[in-house]
Amino acid sequence: MIAANATTPDAATTLANRIIASLDMPLMIDDIEVCASGCIGIAFAPTDGANPEALLKSADKALYAAKHGIGGAIQIYNSEFFRAMPTLLCIRNAMIFLELQKFEVGPGLI
Repeated sequence: MIAANATTPDAATTLANRIIASLDMPLMIDDIEVCASGCIGIAFAPTDGANPEALLKSADKALYAAKHGIGGAIQIYNSEFFRAMPTLLCIRNAMIFLELQKFEVGPGLI
């Protein structure tokens, strides 16, 4: 989505919050309540991308972070943050693995 009027982080975040709020409203489809949620990655031209491909790549990185709980459901691209992203994801994945994995000690598990 291109939002030409959302030229500041506050304006873009306000718009993103409105979009996510609209997704939070349940829908009735064939007498079944359907709920949806969403994540949004935000990037600004030209600082986050001088051409459409670079801008989309920055927005996609922000979306990836939002989807994986790094920064919440809305994430604004920040080049400094995303330089550290591989390390953050590695730490996060290790924590998830350790949470799911049980260590064997003798006959039992801890």
